[in-house]
Amino acid sequence: MKCEICGRNEAKYEFIEVVNGKIYKKHVCGKCLSQIESGIVKPDYSKIKIFQQERTECPVCKTTMEEILTKNKFGCPNCYFVFKNFAEEVIYAFHGSLEYKGKNYIPSLEKKKLWDEIKNLKMELKKALEAEDYEKAAKLRDEIKNKEKNLWM
Repeated sequence: MKCEICGRNEAKYEFIEVVNGKIYKKHVCGKCLSQIESGIVKPDYSKIKIFQQERTECPVCKTTMEEILTKNKFGCPNCYFVFKNFAEEVIYAFHGSLEYKGKNYIPSLEKKKLWDEIKNLKMELKKALEAEDYEKAAKLRDEIKNKEKNLWM
């Protein structure tokens, strides 16, 4: 799909805006999106699709579609059902996907070093057990337990 503003580049983003209670959506390229966000280009609302909801607010939490778009979050679980016609598009616009990808765990440098030490101690423990050096194996086991305790603190 081509950008609905310049018509030249491939549209990779959705520009969603609420103006006077009406929700406008336009497919735009990265260059035009950055120009819209910086105020260089003003969208022509006469050519943008308008999305209207049957209900304008959630009966449970009283959140409106305008609030959802400005706060970037739904008010309550019921909002997903009230605004179901628009929920997928809003979620995709906020997160770039409809699937939850999870959070990526990035350990601190200190914890990474601790992981490496535990890994090395476990290899030493395995060697000590193979050599039937049980005293050394017991000391290594205790050291591993202490380091693992520190890892999760």
